Amino acid sequence: MALPIRRLIRAHGNSTFRRAAYIFCATLLTCSLLTGIIIFYLVVVPYLHEHGFEESTCHLARIEPYTPVLKCENRCSRERSFFPCLQVSVIFQRNNTNFSATLYDTIETHEHYRTYGCVTHFCQKRLEENTFAIHVFRWRLIRQPVFRCFVAFAVHGNEALMYKYHRPSSVTYGMFLPSLCCFVAVLSLLALWYFDRCRVWRLEEETAFGLVESQTFNRVSI
Repeated sequence: MALPIRRLIRAHGNSTFRRAAYIFCATLLTCSLLTGIIIFYLVVVPYLHEHGFEESTCHLARIEPYTPVLKCENRCSRERSFFPCLQVSVIFQRNNTNFSATLYDTIETHEHYRTYGCVTHFCQKRLEENTFAIHVFRWRLIRQPVFRCFVAFAVHGNEALMYKYHRPSSVTYGMFLPSLCCFVAVLSLLALWYFDRCRVWRLEEETAFGLVESQTFNRVSI
């Protein structure tokens, strides 16, 4: 009876590396998927939204004198601050024809405050700080009424962005590493399953059964 137990002990010792490899590959796969999902929503989705905006030249047309006060769209914080909603209209030219558009500074402002037409948003803790930032932003627009912009004529209607931050290279680099890690993890798991067939996890049950049987045999011998 001692010989099968020794075999189980040796097999159990040799299976430590395989068990660690299973756990490492599963962890790598999970982390890669989570990272890929986060990068997809933070990089890929904004890039797809920005893709419909083409470069153009905008001329400041009108700044609404009335600025309603809105609450910041921050779901992670219970104490959300407020900011004045500055509404700006610009004029851009397409095919020798002038078109008017609602201006937004970034795609984030466009997605969150498109309903209200806010050109930008500042979400500091105090309303006074946000109001001062809006005044500075307005002063800069008045100081430079002609500037480069990105307009969406066919996709989003007559709307314009001041800045585009997401590039195809950022999407490629952002998704390449999680995809590579996910591919390596899946390939490693398939290789482990092909050569081991998950026998390493059944070894614990066999070891426990062998120990129980050994103890029973010793008691009977005594």
